[in-house]
Amino acid sequence: MDSNAGYRPPIRAQVQYVAEWFNEWSEMQRGDFLPVLAQQFVPSGYVNGLVSGLEGLGCRDDRPPSLFQCRIKLFREWSENWGTAEREQLLNQIKAVDADFVSRFEEEVNSVPGIGDMKVSDSQPSSTDGFEQDVAEGEAD
Repeated sequence: MDSNAGYRPPIRAQVQYVAEWFNEWSEMQRGDFLPVLAQQFVPSGYVNGLVSGLEGLGCRDDRPPSLFQCRIKLFREWSENWGTAEREQLLNQIKAVDADFVSRFEEEVNSVPGIGDMKVSDSQPSSTDGFEQDVAEGEAD
């Protein structure tokens, strides 16, 4: 655990939190999240003109970060440790809420040479996916 972190929820709970945040975000915030998601979920060679746009999501010195910016920061930190199953779980939960967003994500990712066809499976996760169990385990840590 890094020195800046206190409590870090279990990975399955992290995925659930991000999915819940996505449900709360406006269309504009979802649009801002798309390049962040692509940057985190695609191999490191992925830029496609999006990195410069990500700088605007950082914190400015003259005011505190917004809740959205804090959540993006947590997503970036957490998703570094996620495996393929967790990434797919998040994308499936997002797809259940906003299939157009996932389609735009797939189009963006597939436009990058060498990535191939990245598709989100059609399996639908349950609403909790063991979230309560993971939270209880996290509290015991």
